Amino acid sequence: MPAKLIDQTDNKLTVQFTVELTGQMLADEQSLQQSLNEAGRG
Repeated sequence: MPAKLIDQTDNKLTVQFTVELTGQMLADEQSLQQSLNEAGRG
């Protein structure tokens, strides 16, 4: 799911994204990092 801008007020942003957890710490961390990077590009 791509990142979605939920709210922007003054100098604050609320961004929503979904990350599927697999129970494998490294894979979950990489998935989270990828989602954060996508949010930064949006």
